[in-house]
Amino acid sequence: MKGFTRVAATADIPPGEIKSFDVAGEDVAVANVGGEFRAFSNICPHQDADLASGLGAIYGNEVVCMLHDSAFDLTTGQTTDGPSAEPLTIYAVRVEGEDLLIGRE
Repeated sequence: MKGFTRVAATADIPPGEIKSFDVAGEDVAVANVGGEFRAFSNICPHQDADLASGLGAIYGNEVVCMLHDSAFDLTTGQTTDGPSAEPLTIYAVRVEGEDLLIGRE
């Protein structure tokens, strides 16, 4: 993935919610964490749970996979709790006006 891709309007993702998008062939989840947007791989690396389908929950600056309680820091992607040995991939987020853009820096 090169550059940034518009995925949604900021109003499309209310606080505390997670939605997924195909960004250049990658399954990317975007969460609204208290008005700040975080983007990360949508699939939990432990057992491939789809976090945006209701299996992921936001607690502070972490997303928790409800399937087996793996928790991940939404700034670094690192596992903070649970059985997952692999981190989540973190993507860069830009807000331009009302547009939400995801990419890699």
